[in-house]
Amino acid sequence: MTGAAGALLGVTVALTAIPAHRHGSWVGGVLLPWGLLVALAAALGCGLALRDSAAATIGFALGWAGLLLALMPGGPGGDYVYLNDVRGWGLLGGGVVVGVVLLGAGLGSRGAPG
Repeated sequence: MTGAAGALLGVTVALTAIPAHRHGSWVGGVLLPWGLLVALAAALGCGLALRDSAAATIGFALGWAGLLLALMPGGPGGDYVYLNDVRGWGLLGGGVVVGVVLLGAGLGSRGAPG
């Protein structure tokens, strides 16, 4: 897999994670943000599955984190993609951490360069 294909996969997973991170369940008065956990785990799992190709892993990391950060400012009408709550900031913060971990995995990979 090439770096461009990895980036496209990263963008696709990020587009899926954005609505998925809002899911949660109330248990005993406490919100369990299972959608956020699934979204971050899916991105990490997909990125690590690409470790045989360093370029694909790096591309995935850049596509994933790049889209999350590109959507952060919101739209021209003042609307925002992420809500100002724990799950919204969790996706942004956790997404950047996942991106950095995958970037490190790609840079340290002994897999095929392209």
